[in-house]
Amino acid sequence: MNIAVCDDLPEYREKLKALLNPYISANQLDIAEFCRGEDLLDACEKGVLWDIAFLDIEMDGLTGIETGKRLRKLQRDVIVIFVTSHINYVSDAFRQDAFQFLLKPVKEEDFRKDFERALRVWKNRRRRYLVKWRNTSNMLEYRSILYLEAYHRHVFVHTAEADYECVGKLQDEYSKLKPFGFVQCHQGFIVNMSRIVSITRLSVKLDNGNEVPVSRRHYAGLISDFNLFMAGKMI
Repeated sequence: MNIAVCDDLPEYREKLKALLNPYISANQLDIAEFCRGEDLLDACEKGVLWDIAFLDIEMDGLTGIETGKRLRKLQRDVIVIFVTSHINYVSDAFRQDAFQFLLKPVKEEDFRKDFERALRVWKNRRRRYLVKWRNTSNMLEYRSILYLEAYHRHVFVHTAEADYECVGKLQDEYSKLKPFGFVQCHQGFIVNMSRIVSITRLSVKLDNGNEVPVSRRHYAGLISDFNLFMAGKMI
């Protein structure tokens, strides 16, 4: 599991590493330090994928807010936790889809609660979903799934790489998928919230460019569940 700690002050990087230390062995954490947002983004552009990124908001050069915004474009599903000394940055942080906001000096109990919540979200995203069709079984990572579509008595599971078919009811599949960040946006569609980039009253746009319809009946629930999901509360 790749963790990025980005802060221009070494004492704060050391503090976060000390708080992460009890989790290293059990979760196979690989922690990388950065003193500039530009360096973190450069590593990402070279192929390093971050699972969780701790970003100080006030840094020389790129701020943590701008770093988080650019990081999201490179890697949509990264869990971003902002760290700062000033509470007035909270609204800016959450506008960037922050998972959480930690105020310096970071208290051990606050860190434990939020990091363990982030771990649960990360692990849930990597569990697998079984799709059976005739004599074939496919195990799909939840994060690879874009959306599910009902057609007659069949359900089609769409990923960026391929589509899979199974016999069943959409509501049965939704009961399996809801705990892992999926939401029903239409009578015939379930969408993976980690793949959503924008929502209107008529459709959901996904990170691969696909659009999925939104019904009037499901719009309010979609918005409510998506806001909870982005705040890390649907676990």
